[in-house]
Amino acid sequence: MRSRPKEVVKVYIKDKPHLMLLKLRKGLIILKGTEDDMVDYIASNPSIIESDAKLIAKEFITPHGRIDLILRNSKDELILVECKRAEADLDAVHQLIRYVDYYRGLGLNVKGYIASQSITPNAYKLLIKSGLNYVEISSNTRVKSSNTLNPNTQ
Repeated sequence: MRSRPKEVVKVYIKDKPHLMLLKLRKGLIILKGTEDDMVDYIASNPSIIESDAKLIAKEFITPHGRIDLILRNSKDELILVECKRAEADLDAVHQLIRYVDYYRGLGLNVKGYIASQSITPNAYKLLIKSGLNYVEISSNTRVKSSNTLNPNTQ
């Protein structure tokens, strides 16, 4: 900010506020979206996850936590989606495994997806070993690739 002429920056926060304290210097700062924005975007565009997917529920509570999205495909399979704003790690994969195991325990055909901007190599290995999937959601292009992504090439 300048003192002459006086310069004022006003920030208006809509909906759920988030607080971030920064010491700003010269440069460009870009902050795009929240996890809720990602969930809303995928809920409005479920074909990002699978081409024939339809939204069933958003932020659904289970005994093991809140599932970000539940979709259903034309094969009548439930598709559970766990969204992470930035990098998905082992905790995210374990969380998804708990949700998938819960629904499989009820006798349902279930698939699971992690949707995030990136995933750690160890998390990706566990995800694939568990028969689950990954979709990279880019902050710029929204969808960069699908479950065939190799995190080592990022």
